[in-house]
Amino acid sequence: MMNTVFTIAPGPQDGNVFTENHLQSFRTLNVENMVIFSTNSLDSSDKMVDEASHNGINCNVKKLTPLSTDGIEDSDQLSGISWNIANEMISAYSDLESTITMHGRGSSLHSHLLWVVSNSFGSNSVNWDGGYSSTYVHNESQLKSDVSPKLMSAILELTAKKTTNFFDSASIASEDGVTEISGVQAASLPCIKSGFIEKLKTNSRSKNVTARGDTTLYKLTPEGFPVALKYWSEQRLDIQSPKFKQLLISFGRLIEGGSKNFLNILSKIEAHDSHLIILQRYSDTLESGVYSFDDLIDNPDFSEIQSELEEYGNRLARKIDEDDFRIISPIVVINPSSESDFSLEFQLRIFAEIRKFEFENDTHNWNFDITGCVSKLLPKLSEFITASRSNLYYVLKSKKGVGVTGTTVENSPFTKADHVLALPSYLALESLKKVNESKLMTLLVMLYFEEGAFSKPKSPLNLKDFINRDRSVSKNNGLTFKDLSRFVEPLSEMIGQQISIEKNHTRLAGDLISNKFIIRVNDVGTSRYVLTELGKFVAIWVRKHLGWK
Repeated sequence: MMNTVFTIAPGPQDGNVFTENHLQSFRTLNVENMVIFSTNSLDSSDKMVDEASHNGINCNVKKLTPLSTDGIEDSDQLSGISWNIANEMISAYSDLESTITMHGRGSSLHSHLLWVVSNSFGSNSVNWDGGYSSTYVHNESQLKSDVSPKLMSAILELTAKKTTNFFDSASIASEDGVTEISGVQAASLPCIKSGFIEKLKTNSRSKNVTARGDTTLYKLTPEGFPVALKYWSEQRLDIQSPKFKQLLISFGRLIEGGSKNFLNILSKIEAHDSHLIILQRYSDTLESGVYSFDDLIDNPDFSEIQSELEEYGNRLARKIDEDDFRIISPIVVINPSSESDFSLEFQLRIFAEIRKFEFENDTHNWNFDITGCVSKLLPKLSEFITASRSNLYYVLKSKKGVGVTGTTVENSPFTKADHVLALPSYLALESLKKVNESKLMTLLVMLYFEEGAFSKPKSPLNLKDFINRDRSVSKNNGLTFKDLSRFVEPLSEMIGQQISIEKNHTRLAGDLISNKFIIRVNDVGTSRYVLTELGKFVAIWVRKHLGWK
């Protein structure tokens, strides 16, 4: 079977964009076509076309909406940039059955959006830099069992309570609401069969063994982590009281003279109660890994960065005093990698540090600012954010000109708060599976209306009138459900199949509003509605999934 690869063009490069390993992978994967998302005029998309075409691959360059405030008229338009880009990516996936998404390039915003869109279609994944590619699809039901998800959640929670990642039946059964000790083995079987859990005997390990005898131990695999995190977050949502405090997780580079970069790491996102900073550093001399701040501060093997760490620590202490918020001991990632063991270590460390903090403090809503995350970590971070049902943001920052990501906000008329973009995540994905057909058809009618497919009718349209309609698009003042119902028949004729919407418009509108798919735009008179960014995302995805034009 021939495959189509989807990827984001990296920034400008002096040599070849594709290595021999890339080309060999394309041959192994039977890649026939390539869709290249171009983010700006300085990227390597033209060079990619030349190299791929030379190797027999047909290329299509899809230019995405620039990350820029140029031409943006209001803050609502600015906040919709990320959704517009996601919708443009969706359009490129249409009508293609066998897809492979190549992650690991582009700005963190583009990289995350590509992850969300590819995950929505269940696309296979590979990494630009090789290493591990997850098969996690958020909307799939991974385990057909009531007990197995609880077992995986318990193992995940134990990783934050213990100093090891292997746990025996007694430890797992001690977590609330899981199962009896005798039931652990049976509950683990579906997880082991799916590759989500690894088991081994205690006598096969030389350290960190607390159980006696020949006890079986259980551990999450890289494939199992996001599944466990998804089930854990669902259970947390069900059993815990509402959370009001906000935790912000942000990323920065640990560089020489790094204290000068400190204020860039502190996010522009609205006030929060607690903060976890994840520092990233590339080095030819330091041992790769994911560490806590305290692991490194007095470790002679990391003397190369201790002055920077000390300065960060001092500045953090002063910031805590000034702004009255709590800080979780920072995580330090040395030589970020997409390899499977490194990816699992990265995800487990984030989870463990947050949960250890919450054990001693209140539970929080988790908010990620992904602006400063390096590309090698981004796919696994997107997976973590989605599975944990967290919020995430990207901050448009001035580049004093056009940077490699195309950002141009030097002379932006908008406030700093307006530059904080909320990105599609778990809600966008979950919304694709929880809407019945009548509601989906309603969203599709509204989408066609907002795209100018209809003029407001003075009388019901027939097919001839529809074909000869006025195609000019005026300002969207919304649509009443009475008008919407009149568009059902011409749209049915247009797509060649009969569609219908619910006749109880009051109930239908209420359901769509509660799902955040539509909003009312007038205060008086007959109610008029427009699609929200989420509603438009769902409608565009469904249209492409159905193969409609």
